Amino acid sequence: MSLPLRSLPIVEHWDCHSCARCCRGSIIPLTQEDLAKIVSQRWHEQPEFRGSRIVVRRSLANRQLILAKRPDGACVFLMDDGRCRIHLEHGLEAKPIVCQTYPLQLVPHDTAAYFTLRRSCPSAAAGRGRAATLDRPDIRRLLQRQQDKLQPRAVPPVTARIRLPWKTTGRVLQTLGRLMTDSHYPIVRRVVHALLVCDALEQCDPRRLEERQYGELLSMLADSALEEASPFFRDRTPPARSTLGLFRQSVFHFLRLHPCAKLRETWRDRLALTTGAWRFLRGRGVIPRLGTAAAPATFESLEEPLGPLDPRIMEPLNLFLETSAASSRYVLLRPSGWNVVDGFRSLALTYAAGMWLARFFSHEAELTRDAMVDIVVALDRGQGFEPLTGSRHRHRIRGLSRPGQLAGLVAWYAR
Repeated sequence: MSLPLRSLPIVEHWDCHSCARCCRGSIIPLTQEDLAKIVSQRWHEQPEFRGSRIVVRRSLANRQLILAKRPDGACVFLMDDGRCRIHLEHGLEAKPIVCQTYPLQLVPHDTAAYFTLRRSCPSAAAGRGRAATLDRPDIRRLLQRQQDKLQPRAVPPVTARIRLPWKTTGRVLQTLGRLMTDSHYPIVRRVVHALLVCDALEQCDPRRLEERQYGELLSMLADSALEEASPFFRDRTPPARSTLGLFRQSVFHFLRLHPCAKLRETWRDRLALTTGAWRFLRGRGVIPRLGTAAAPATFESLEEPLGPLDPRIMEPLNLFLETSAASSRYVLLRPSGWNVVDGFRSLALTYAAGMWLARFFSHEAELTRDAMVDIVVALDRGQGFEPLTGSRHRHRIRGLSRPGQLAGLVAWYAR
């Protein structure tokens, strides 16, 4: 029996504008059904595909099959005019299921699945198009196959040492989602409020509380967070060097995922990545641009205040954070091993990373809404990028778990 679908309390907007961004640099995993369809299409008989690999293994360590890419990172089926060769010759349903449904996303909980959008799609990140609701026939049709294969999500631990029943864990997710969608406060305050609740959850052991008592505890923690947040914005204390070191390691990977980062699978570019990672770790001198067209800047210059921003420029980042929190995808779509508190801390880190990238791409220039859309595309791409979802990143987040540490970092980059 498939999970029923639910909408978020936030109206998202999207229509495909055929930009073909999803066909460049993306990893397209193939199911057995996808593979059978591609084999039946007999591409090896086409002159331009003869002798070329169409399907490859994801890596030496990961034997999952994916669509092959050209040296520039484009899908092997992407045509010069931006159209898909499979779609052109065989129709929409002949494409891999990921290609058919992107950027629509379902986040399974225990009794339902929430519908949202992947903001690695520029049109979704910018909110361009009609309201993306479950009432739209095209969206309903595309979601049907995903819905049929969905299974209830196993309950994630609340912290590294506490696992609670789904009903109780759901209260935690709802509390964090409510704080993150509270429009009475600017988005940075909401992030800090939720982080302070996460810090408090890690300091207590609620396993002996009854359901009603746990609800009261969460309400009390949320109310306390509203009062305890003020010093972070009044004092704006610079983060410790160790905190900045862990933070810059994450920023490095997000910069790699920026649409303007032009890096290929060559030895020269691999060397540039290795050198860049070392320089981000040190955090001194000129920042490696990783193939982007950003103006030269130093790490020190990007610690300066960014200044007030037009709310319309901030809107793509705000919606990315709100929908991630409301759907709980920050933990429910992560690999096993992540708990709710660390998952939310990772989401909070993307806010700070987004504001760092805003400084980077507006250095000696004015920050535009289009530039923020590209930043959100990079942040969302991190959702499926192993260096930002795997065990190393989880340990990085644990290294930032001292109470108030991440809240201070977030407040610092919101300046």
